[in-house]
Order: sequence, then C-alpha cells, then structure tokens
Amino acid sequence: AERYGFAQREQGNDRETAPIFTQFLDCCCQLVRAHPLCFEFDEEFLLGLHRAITGQQHGTFYGNCERERFALKLEQRTTSAWLALLASDVGLNPMYTPMEDVIVPDIDAAPRLWVQMSLPQ
Repeated sequence: AERYGFAQREQGNDRETAPIFTQFLDCCCQLVRAHPLCFEFDEEFLLGLHRAITGQQHGTFYGNCERERFALKLEQRTTSAWLALLASDVGLNPMYTPMEDVIVPDIDAAPRLWVQMSLPQ
C-alpha cells in the first residue's frame, strides 16, 4: 500500500510511489491474452486483485511485509482479499488446460492497452 502512495498522501510525501503491482498485473494480463488456456484465471480476476489493493478494503496487501501486517493486527481488523476473490467463480478460467511445457512469450507480439484497468468507467 505504501508504494501506491496511500501512506505518503496522508503525510504529504508522494515521491516514493510506484505502482509496481499494477505493472505486474498488466504483464500477467498480456500473458493471459497471449495464452488463454494456460492460466486458471482471466482478466476479471486480475482486475479484482487490482481493485483489492487500490480500494484498501482488505489488509492483504497493506504494509511492506508480513511483520507490518501482523503488528497492525490486520487479520483481526480486515478481511482477506484472497478469500473474497476465491469465494466467487468470477475470474476463473473454465478453459484452463494444465501444461507441462514452459510458456514462452512471443516477443514480436505488441502488448495491448489493458483498457478495463487503464481507463476505468
């Protein structure tokens, strides 16, 4: 949560913010689009993860480490983002096919803008 700037905004310091997790989710989305049968989840699941961190409703992604989450007693004060996401079938890929091979990204394929995350309605 600190890297998203939630704590810094309260303190008036936003110089240390970097949405690395959002960039990671975007990379995952690009791979899911290129290899839709290889993942147990889809874009909706990734969007749910993004909402979980930016919405600050769950303590799962708050703090920089497990020790900080434990010190803040987040398990007692918040719900788990994972339990909320996995409680429904939204975002699960019914076409998932387990593979033994390594997924090799196509470096010639241009990434596409993830409109649902980049330009929310």
